[in-house]
Amino acid sequence: MDPIPPLVAIKPPWPSPNLNPGVPSAFIANWGDFYITGVAATAGNQRPDGDGSFVGGLGLGSATKAVAVEVNGGCGSFKDFCGNGGLGFRIGRVLIKKPTGWLAFAAGWQNAVQWGYEGDQDNIYSAGFSYAFPLRPIKSGFGQTLQINAGIGNSTFAPYSATNSEDQIGGFASIGVELSPAVGLSAGWSGRGANAQLSYSPFRNIPMTLSLLGADLFNQNPAGTVAVFSVSWGTNYLTPNFP
Repeated sequence: MDPIPPLVAIKPPWPSPNLNPGVPSAFIANWGDFYITGVAATAGNQRPDGDGSFVGGLGLGSATKAVAVEVNGGCGSFKDFCGNGGLGFRIGRVLIKKPTGWLAFAAGWQNAVQWGYEGDQDNIYSAGFSYAFPLRPIKSGFGQTLQINAGIGNSTFAPYSATNSEDQIGGFASIGVELSPAVGLSAGWSGRGANAQLSYSPFRNIPMTLSLLGADLFNQNPAGTVAVFSVSWGTNYLTPNFP
């Protein structure tokens, strides 16, 4: 007998929006994962006009079977034609992977390799956990993921210091929730200021995410409050998708 066609076409799950407001997610790239992100930021207290940058990354290994290593890097300024930039690495492991929740740990090293006119930048280290779980029943069609991130790091993850910023240690944390399968809202503490972000995945079949981030909302640091708009293309692994 010929197979009976399904009465309702099964659509692929909607790409998860980004629930990480300028705070590291412990869900990192695995083998086959990749991304490219373009970023544009408004002028702050220390910068007379806006600027942009781009970053990209790919994954090696499996965080569920053993460990995964993410290699990432990019250029720090469009205006200066990539006159500065760097490469970094992250290593992670998914500790729990169940339909009712995922728990992961990751550690990273930013600026492991550097180039450019700005001179040596801080070597930035961080480590943290991420826990994500669905708020709605399993297989409801929209799991409505809630994600919590928390960890520690040095330099930009620590309170601002005019000297010895590489030696300063601080904590970061955030919480985010899907408002719909394509829209996410998140807020948190970056280590230096309060952030909030709205993220949107406009297409079901195209791996694209648009995010608008407000950084240092209470103007607590010399750089001041800025708005950051980003467009990401590639695997959306930062937030688990619970159908």
